[in-house]
Amino acid sequence: MFKRIEKLEKEHEMIIQTLSSARSLGITSREARKKLLEAKSVLLEHLQNEDTYLYPVLKKASVNDEKLKTLISESAAEIDDVAGMATRFFEKCENNISDEQYIDDFKELFKTLLYRIHNEENSIYAEYNRIIS
Repeated sequence: MFKRIEKLEKEHEMIIQTLSSARSLGITSREARKKLLEAKSVLLEHLQNEDTYLYPVLKKASVNDEKLKTLISESAAEIDDVAGMATRFFEKCENNISDEQYIDDFKELFKTLLYRIHNEENSIYAEYNRIIS
């Protein structure tokens, strides 16, 4: 495995650990909100790292690979969905909005991120490793 992918996977771990910690603290608590905002920061940095280092390599390789082109397109659509969900949730978090929907939004975001991370590590990262080896 390449160092770039190891770094991205460590960021995934940090995101999940921080969200899990916030959940354990009770997501409406002040301490949990701090954790959630940490998770937001790591998530934004992670997305920037993927956009800078991962996707340019994949896009270049996809010019002659329709399967990869489809995978990237599907991945981009998933990222857009997750980004929208995360933006809405973290806006509530930053504005101290703690209604029932806030809790449901957290659960949905957490579940979606877990699913997305699993898929990304098993497909996108695997393709990246294949391309650069």
